[in-house]
Amino acid sequence: MLDVDLEGASGALIHITGGPSLSLRRAYQVFNGITSELSERANVKLGARIEDDFGSNIKLIGIVTGITSMDSPARSFGMDDLACSAGYIDEII
Repeated sequence: MLDVDLEGASGALIHITGGPSLSLRRAYQVFNGITSELSERANVKLGARIEDDFGSNIKLIGIVTGITSMDSPARSFGMDDLACSAGYIDEII
């Protein structure tokens, strides 16, 4: 993922795909980790599905709108960094 500052973004479409071990609680933790930097008024749509062949892996797709700056390296991060550093995802594929 591109490393961009998500703070204050106005919208996001986030989809997570995981194996049979992906629980709703785990998916919610991932969504919260990602959306925590968005504007409180952001329009966020979330989706999740189970694919038997994923095992314990998780695939995360995110489309974020309303990003005001892509030039702030001190506060930039990727969605995969957020999810992994918070302990929500063990490995990004």
